[in-house]
Amino acid sequence: MQTNIERLKERIEQNREDFRDDILGLIDGDSIYGMARRIAAVEDAYELTRDFGWIDEADAAYLLEFAEPLKMLADAWEDILFDAAGDFRMVVEDVLDADDNNENYITAVYAEELKRKYGAGVNIRDALFQEVMETGKRIKLLKNMLDDEGVDYCLNEV
Repeated sequence: MQTNIERLKERIEQNREDFRDDILGLIDGDSIYGMARRIAAVEDAYELTRDFGWIDEADAAYLLEFAEPLKMLADAWEDILFDAAGDFRMVVEDVLDADDNNENYITAVYAEELKRKYGAGVNIRDALFQEVMETGKRIKLLKNMLDDEGVDYCLNEV
């Protein structure tokens, strides 16, 4: 016989599948985008319930009294996401204190340089891809030139 926790896990799995099917039924991208926070709350709540240690049998029995326990949990989680101003300030401080921002994110100066080079309407990711491809071509050309000259080289130095 299944425990309440096992039955609750199955119910939550079904709740997630039903929610996912409802969302995917929204063909309109604007509608889906408008539901981003809701989707995030449901997915977060779902992922957090995957660990059996999050609830005991009595609490699982209570949640099983409802048709959509995942919705209940996601609603409460979404409220926390909306009331996160203090936590967000800590995130901002972490970002400001990070030493690797220049390595992990595109600077505004570089983005403007890419727009000048590839056109104002260019998608920055597309421009970066183009830059990588051009760099690869230049490396290959340089390697071929060095090969033609019979020069020894190390690729790490090119």
